[in-house]
Amino acid sequence: MRQQITSPHNARLRAAAGLQSSRNRKRDNAIIVFGIRETERAMAAGVHFNELFISPDLADSHRATALESAVLSLNPDCRIYELSADLFGKIAYGDRMDGIAAIATRPTTDLKTLRPVDNKFVLVMESIEKPGNVGAVIRSADGAGAGAVILANPATDFFHPNSIRSSVATVFSVPVAMGDSDSVAAWLSKKGYRIILATDGAEKTFFDVDLTGRIAIVLGNEAQGLSPSWTSLQSALPARLPMLGLADSLNISAAAAAIMYLVTAGQNPSR
Repeated sequence: MRQQITSPHNARLRAAAGLQSSRNRKRDNAIIVFGIRETERAMAAGVHFNELFISPDLADSHRATALESAVLSLNPDCRIYELSADLFGKIAYGDRMDGIAAIATRPTTDLKTLRPVDNKFVLVMESIEKPGNVGAVIRSADGAGAGAVILANPATDFFHPNSIRSSVATVFSVPVAMGDSDSVAAWLSKKGYRIILATDGAEKTFFDVDLTGRIAIVLGNEAQGLSPSWTSLQSALPARLPMLGLADSLNISAAAAAIMYLVTAGQNPSR
């Protein structure tokens, strides 16, 4: 049965709004997912929902009812709240007002439990600060068939609302993990990945290097590039994208997309 929320001071409403803060998400081991498509995809990926907020004034009634039934069938203890459009605006992220928001237990991002898809490449991003870029890269990783995405020395969160939105909720279906750069490099070496570093100063381009087999592509942030944790690795191979115009580099989401599709083409030449 739906519980009505009628006050902007309601404790559950305020707690939901607070999950836009990284600190609160970590404290509560919880995330908030906005949008019916994102919620449906998260649920299909096995995310465990604890609360569902529905605004009948905003939500598609048929999809909202179907979603509610599906969530309750998986977790009968999930609490369902109904609220007005005005009150939904208190928790909505940005201008996303389609009347559905869900709170879930935070999926694990422990490197020790990461299980990449077999025979697929891994993408690593180091010290990326903008959650929108993280989400955009994951969306491209999903499209290009990456086996996993790892954040090294993370400066933002896979489950920031903007990461989820920019990834169109593929962050829930692509295997993801986080860790400090030294731990990530050690994990890749232990698992037998050949490490290729995306760096502007490399002699070879990604068109010149072998992109077949068990490889990991590592990209740094746009301002500082890769840290010594990567550049000091004797076994790592630097490579670059050719830049034929005035700009000396691409935005990380554009660079990652270009590189990943080159890898996909190299590993699946018939496609």
